[in-house]
Formats: sequence, C-alpha cells, structure tokens
Amino acid sequence: MRARTRIQKEVLELSRTLPALTESQKRWAKAFVTDKDGYYSNNKVWCQHCGYIEKVNKRELMVSIELESHPCSRCGTVLQLHNYGGRMTKRSEHHNKETVRILTTHGGWQVIRTLEVSRDNYYGEETFYDCQEVYQNWINEHGKEAILGRKHVRGPFHEYFLSASPLEIRQHNSGGTGYYTYYDAYDTSGGHVYPFRKVLPILKRNGWSGKLVKNGSSLSKLMQALITDRNAEILAKHGQYSLLNRYVGSGSGNEWMKSVKVLYRAGYIVRDAGLWIDYYNDLLALGLDVHNPHYICPENLHKAHQHYGDRIRRMRNAEEKARKMAALQEQEDKYRKTHGAFFGIHFDDGKIYVHVLSSVKEIAEEGDSMHHCVYHAEYYKREYSLILGARDGDGNRLETVEIDLRNGTVVQSRGLQNGKTEYHDRIISLVNKNMSTIMQTVRRRENASFRKKCIF
Repeated sequence: MRARTRIQKEVLELSRTLPALTESQKRWAKAFVTDKDGYYSNNKVWCQHCGYIEKVNKRELMVSIELESHPCSRCGTVLQLHNYGGRMTKRSEHHNKETVRILTTHGGWQVIRTLEVSRDNYYGEETFYDCQEVYQNWINEHGKEAILGRKHVRGPFHEYFLSASPLEIRQHNSGGTGYYTYYDAYDTSGGHVYPFRKVLPILKRNGWSGKLVKNGSSLSKLMQALITDRNAEILAKHGQYSLLNRYVGSGSGNEWMKSVKVLYRAGYIVRDAGLWIDYYNDLLALGLDVHNPHYICPENLHKAHQHYGDRIRRMRNAEEKARKMAALQEQEDKYRKTHGAFFGIHFDDGKIYVHVLSSVKEIAEEGDSMHHCVYHAEYYKREYSLILGARDGDGNRLETVEIDLRNGTVVQSRGLQNGKTEYHDRIISLVNKNMSTIMQTVRRRENASFRKKCIF
C-alpha cells in the first residue's frame, strides 16, 4: 500500500534510516529455535542442531537410548534422543519458527520491530537458520500508529510472510470470511521481547514498566493506551498490571474503575483480573458496597469468590423456585377453571377405587410415581381430557386413566412405566359403568357456559 497520509510518509522515510539488526540481537533471537533434539532410526542419529546424520553402532545406540541422550560427533551438542517413528528418508524434515520483538525508538517514534526466526532441517542437509524482520509498528507521542510490513499470504491451511516483498504501509487485518476467522497478522501480542529496550519518555512518564511485556496484551495497543487513556495510565502507575491487561484487551472497564481507586488507597494489587472482575460483578448482583475495601480487597480472592458465588447460586435457585411456584399456581388456576366441575367425582366396586385427579400437583405426583408422561406431556392443559387415578384398597396406585370428554370414552389406562396391571380390564369396566356421572357433569358445564354467554 502506498503512503498517503503525512504520518505514513514520515514513517516510511524514517524506516530507511532505522539501524540494521545487530549480531547480538540475531544471536538472542536464534536461541529460541536452536534445537538440541536428536532423532534415531535404523542405527542413525539425526542432529537437529547442525543437521549431521551419524551412523551409530547398535550397542552404542542402545546405551544412548537408555540414557535418552547422545553427543553429536560433529558439533558436540548433547542431544535428547527421540524415536523418529518410522524410516528416515530424503523427504524427512523438521521446522521450528518463533516470533520475537525488539522495542526501540527512532526519530521521536516508538518502534516495535517484529522478527520471525526459523530453523529448517531437511534430511541430509545442513541446518538452516534464518532471522527476518517481517513488520514494524510505529507509535508517535500522540498515540497515532502506522504499520510497515511485508506482504502476508494466508488461507485456511497456510499463512506466511513473503520474504522477498518490501516493507510497505499495512493495516491491521483481523476478520473472517464467514467460514474462517483470521487473527491480525500485524498484532504485537505475545512473543519474546528483547531484554534491552528503549521507550519514549512519555511512556516512562505514564507508568511504563518492563513487567508489562510479560502480561500477554498487544504491545502497540498497550503503548497507545498509556499515551491517550488516563485510566490506563492510572492502572500502570499503581502497578495494577493484570487489570491493565484486561482493560486494554477488552476495551472496557469503566464500570469498575471507580472501585479501583479504593484498591490504590488500600495498597491492594489484583493478581488475577478475570477472577477479581467476576467477584466484583457478584458483589454488585448481591447489592453489596463495591466501594468498601472490606469487600473488594479480600485477603483470599479465591475463597471470597467462592463464598459470594455460592450466595449468588442460592439466590438464583430461590428466584427460579419462586418462578416455578408462580407458574405452577398459574397452571393450577387454569386447570381448576377448565376441570373444576369434575373435582370430587369418585366411585368404586369394593376393591378398586377411582377418583378425578383434582390438581396439577396431584397429576405431577402421579407421573413421578408411575413413571409415565401424564405430567410432562401436559395432559392437564387438554380441555377435553380428564385424568383419573385408580387405587387399591390400601391406597396403592394401580393405573392412570384418561377419558375423552367429547365422546365419553376411555382413551387409555396406564400402569407403572406405561404397563398394564392385572386389574386393567376391571378398571376400564368400572370407569365405563360410571361414565354417565361424568357425562352429566359435562352437560351441566356446557349448559352453564351457554347461559353465561346469553346474559347481556
């Protein structure tokens, strides 16, 4: 991309005078991919440090395998031996790649130089090490950012920087296609940071510390926040690095920043921002004072979070129980309105007793005891279904009976787990003998409903 703005043109011009990487920086970067592993197969040991393939006496190799180490006869590196897991051929290869960063200043700008250092091992060839600068994030004293980078190629199964492409103006490019999500190729999160660092005076003034490079957040976003955001500056100056990481990473934190001031006065440092913010939200949900150090500065955060989390769960369970009770009462009212005319109907033959189940609660108990679906299938909501329970002389449940009130017939009679008892036919016969009592109630209900509609 061509430089269009004044800032982009300035950065592009300054990059031409940026000092080259020093040998010390390259050696430091190379250390992250230098491998002391050795692979063995078919009496051969392949050194990943220098690439040498050594033929080893079988007995000597067995001793090395037992010790899990073997000195390379060329470079002298004591290798940690691993079974290759197959036959080593000319197609065998191993690679390692790491991202490292160097913080420096140049021309009044903060520069984050990102390097890719790699080690490539191809069977029968020397180990090849490479260190290449792939992009630079430039930040000025006003918090404005410009990016110079090589062309980045990516797809569902590959991504890499084109080493032959020049450093040109780039943009942050996170996003997705709907099928794949891509991270920002020019992000400055993670990676190893060179121990000798230079930062702008304004960053030092606003609380910059070497500890900030270890918190995992984007260095460019962190530096921009320290320059432009008063809250980020306050968090940094008071050593609240975990909260600063969360604040910069999520872009939110105004809801708990007022309470953070209490932390400053109490000298309390939050080590786990995620846990502390969850704990803070629990305090809010319970209506507790989040400006009281007694609550927001717990001696044992994990224990306090567990304690108030349990209170939240108990409160939620009580609320859920209340909602269920309210819903059950609503169901009871509707059931009484539609089937109340049948409540109290019962009959028997001296051995079997049948009665109308007169509440939703009673239907639920029937379903639980008999292990069938009369309750969770919501038979109580069916206006033309009447549910009866058949019992023996001792009150033990026998079967549950459903009657279709439209035609006065027994739809089904189910025992335990929808089975049939030895009294099945007798129960149905008893219900049919007393069907006239139920149908008379149906007619009285219909007549009453008709008269009610006729009243003006």
